[in-house]
Amino acid sequence: MGFYGPARCGYIKLDRHLITALVDIWRLETHTFHFPVGEVIVTLHDVVIICGLSNEGEHVICREPDLTKEN
Repeated sequence: MGFYGPARCGYIKLDRHLITALVDIWRLETHTFHFPVGEVIVTLHDVVIICGLSNEGEHVICREPDLTKEN
């Protein structure tokens, strides 16, 4: 699968007013959005559902190269 899911999302038009509004209600201390009805946390599961991605299959892990080893 790899990046097929994210690539399938295609171009996403940014709504600058929405992004500005979300930045205004973001609380860095708690990593949450503070709405009038309460705090909201966006999880990776939320992103999977919103983007229609699959969270099944092999994990993708990016490790920093070991610079102490000689090639």
